[in-house]
This record gives sequence, C-alpha cells and structure tokens, in this order.
Amino acid sequence: MSKKRFVYIDIVNIIATFFVLELHSSQAFFYVKSSSSIYLQTKLIQIIFIPAVLLFFMISGAMLLDYRNRQSTITFLKKRFFRVVIPLFSWSVIWYVFDIFWAANPGPMRHLDPSLIDFIKGLFLNNINNIFWFFYIIIALYLVTPIFSQLAVSKKYNLLFAVVCVYFFVNCILVFFVQIFKINIDLENVVQPLMSSSYLGYFLLGYLIHKNYFNVKQENLFMVFGFLSLMIALFFGFYAPSLKTTSTTGLLVFLYSAALMICIKRISGRIIFSEKWVRLLTRISATNLGVYLMHPFFIKLFDKIFFINENNWIHIYLFPFLVYIVCVGVTLMGKKIPIVKYIFP
Repeated sequence: MSKKRFVYIDIVNIIATFFVLELHSSQAFFYVKSSSSIYLQTKLIQIIFIPAVLLFFMISGAMLLDYRNRQSTITFLKKRFFRVVIPLFSWSVIWYVFDIFWAANPGPMRHLDPSLIDFIKGLFLNNINNIFWFFYIIIALYLVTPIFSQLAVSKKYNLLFAVVCVYFFVNCILVFFVQIFKINIDLENVVQPLMSSSYLGYFLLGYLIHKNYFNVKQENLFMVFGFLSLMIALFFGFYAPSLKTTSTTGLLVFLYSAALMICIKRISGRIIFSEKWVRLLTRISATNLGVYLMHPFFIKLFDKIFFINENNWIHIYLFPFLVYIVCVGVTLMGKKIPIVKYIFP
C-alpha cells in the first residue's frame, strides 16, 4: 500500500527547516552581553523558533508510526538506514575534513590532530558537527518504532497517549517545577527511562495529532495553552533570564510545539492547493535534510562574502532566507547526480 501525500506535513517540514536556520543565524545570543540590543533581538528569535527540530520529530512519528500498514519491518529499517545512517556517515566524513582546516558556527568542531581513531570517536560522540544531535535521536526513535507501531496499527491510541503523558509529566512538569522552585534534587535517573527520554513524547504526539485523536475542543485547548506558553516563555526570557525557557524537553516548549503543529495542520486543511502547488511543496520539502546538513557551510561562506559576523543584522535577519534558498537549490541539483544523490536523501 502506498503512502498518501499530506500537504500539511510538507508545510510543517518546510517551516521546521526554516526555523532551524533562524536559530542558527541568531547564535549571537550565546556570545554578546545581555545588556545589548542584539542579545534581546536574538533571544526573541531563539524563543519563537525553538520548535524547529521538535516539529521534525512530530512529523516523523506522524508518517512512520503505522508503517506496518504499508511495508515490512525489514523494509522500513532498510529505508531508514539509507535515508539517515548513510547521510550521517557521509556528511560526518565531509565535515571532519572541513574541521581540519576551517571553523564554522554553529555545528562544526575543530579537529587539529586528525586520525581514524579521532574520527570514530567524533562520530560516536557527536563531536564532528554537533548539530547532528538530531540524527542520533531520530535513529533511536526509529529503532523503537517497530514496538510502538504495534499499538498504532491496532489503534490502541489511548495507550500511546498514556506514554505521551508519562513523558510530559517526567520531562516537562517535574523538571520544570524543580527548576522554577530551585529544588536541589537529581532527576537524571528519572528522566532516562525510554518512555520519558529520547523525545519519544514528541514522536508519539505527532502521530496522535495526525490521526485526529484529539477532538476540536481538545485541539483548541492545546493551542490556547501552547501560545500562552509562548507568551510566558517570552516574559521569562526578558524578566527572568536565569530560567531556561528554551529547553527542548521543557513544559513551555512542548506545549508551544504541539500547538504549532495543530495550528499548521488546521490552517492547511482549509486551503485548497492546486496540483502545481502540491508538487512545488513536495519538491521543497524533500530538500529539508540537505538544507540541515549543509547550512553551516553557507552561513560561514556568506559571512566571508559580506565581510560580516554573527552580530550583524544581515547575518541575523537575511541569512535564514538567503541560506535556505541556496541550500534548497544545491540539494535539488545534488539529487540529480548519480552516487551524490545518496547523501541528499
């Protein structure tokens, strides 16, 4: 059975990719003085666009959790291997060579004393291009997908939601209030079990949203609490900066990300897209991984071309658009080249 095309998934994919570029073009937030205007501007960007990779996790769950309806587990794992593991290894080699001679930010990490052992360590410890952390999480999620897919295909959605609730309570509520009230307690052993780690909550929630598990009123509540969470995060960001409001496993970000997914799905469902637009969105969406893999290079390149750094307004506000357009173009070309196309899945 072939997989039906969902336009809203392509739109979420495109938005999530652009959000990544917004986050990575506003890295000045981590280096400038907190009293500067650049700090305030980039902090605003970091808070607004933080759902980036989390949206990827949700649409991955939405599209893959019921894979058993379309293919065998062996076929599923083979496809994931070629889509994720091959590009991860190939681009780790490319970035490792880059790291020997040059520096870029964010992501690439210098390797001034290169060796095979150093590369292997870097690959396993995510010490080559640290924005590749996404791959290690998604591989872990793929490996447990055959387990949770049994619940998906048998439509035991309540059990899937129960797992999301466990994740939400441990990783979001418990950790959030321990941080708020500055309680001196080590939660490391609590947040490590499978059901409350590895971003599993996002993965399963994406599937439940996709399958319309929540009714309209429940989705409305998600959106109210989600966008209220965004407002609270912005408030804390400016008036309580010591509180980390952009934690990707935090309460506020979880609710905001879920609300954003629901909002995009709902709005997209009310728009009638022509075949031409559907094809265009499909093509652009298919470049997301290529954009993710390459964009630090082009951020570095354009800094050199424009003679600017990460504090410049061009870097912060224009680079996300410029880098996105260029990376999409390069990825589309790469997909047409034999052999090369395998590192642009």
